[in-house]
Amino acid sequence: MNSIWQPVDHLLRALGRRYMKGLLWLVERSHAHARMVLALTLALFLAASYYSATHFSMDTDTSGILSRDLPFQRLEHSYHQAFPQTGNTLVVVIDGDTSALAASALERLEAWVRAHPAEFSAAYAPGGGEFFQRNGLLFLDKPDLQNLANRIVDAQPLIASLSRDPSLKGLLDLLDAAMRQRRTGGQRIAGLAPLLDQMTQAVRAQIDGRYHEVRWGALMAGGDASASERQRFLILDPVLDHASLEPAAMPIRALRAAVRDLGLDAAHGVHVGMTGDALLDSEQIKTVSEGAGLALGLTLGLELILLTIALRSARMVIGVLAS
Repeated sequence: MNSIWQPVDHLLRALGRRYMKGLLWLVERSHAHARMVLALTLALFLAASYYSATHFSMDTDTSGILSRDLPFQRLEHSYHQAFPQTGNTLVVVIDGDTSALAASALERLEAWVRAHPAEFSAAYAPGGGEFFQRNGLLFLDKPDLQNLANRIVDAQPLIASLSRDPSLKGLLDLLDAAMRQRRTGGQRIAGLAPLLDQMTQAVRAQIDGRYHEVRWGALMAGGDASASERQRFLILDPVLDHASLEPAAMPIRALRAAVRDLGLDAAHGVHVGMTGDALLDSEQIKTVSEGAGLALGLTLGLELILLTIALRSARMVIGVLAS
């Protein structure tokens, strides 16, 4: 068995001796011509830096990690061209205590977004806009539409009175007249009890310093709106800066500040959340960058400890790290 490995062992020893001789020769020549080596190294460094700066670039567009020629990449590109509102978007989810609060919050936030084209290039509210404001009733089922029409007919005297004097005084005068009529045996007004309950809650909230809004939509509809009716969506197209580590950081910060400044919070009956590709990509890149910084710090620290133990010279440690 030893006779088999002896030629291999001699060959490895010979290669090792030649390698060490070559390495020692290189070190001696470099030491003898230190200035020339330093000048040549600096020239190569400058040439490599210039070539890298003019021929290479990096960005944080995660869609460019894989080849654009892959079939699924082509399909995704075609899809985003046909539906540009679906790519790299921020989706704002608005939940209101009432459907009116959710609609009002959506309208205010959409107006703010359209007034800031530097952060957002487009805004789209599914199920909203002028079209649905004019034609929304056409999307109701016939029984639901008939029930709504009946309730509007029943509330017609209330609506007519308020239209003449749409103020708090007008509302209180109307309620006073309705209660007087009821006590004297007159016609019973439908929905008076729920309206009085809502007014009572509003007065108590005002006394306690709390925010409360009378649910006029629920009173007209005959009950509280469903969870889906109290929820609105706003799809935003943020202006991304792929030269930055977090391309959507500026639009996200601006949007969160706007939500805070507009008072869209739980204290005012609104809950706002955010999701979407742009936000998820930004959070992923932020997580990776934070992890990379920690890993780099630990690596350099451990390397510094090992070099200090091995070399026992501050000059040599600094030289190795600089190299």
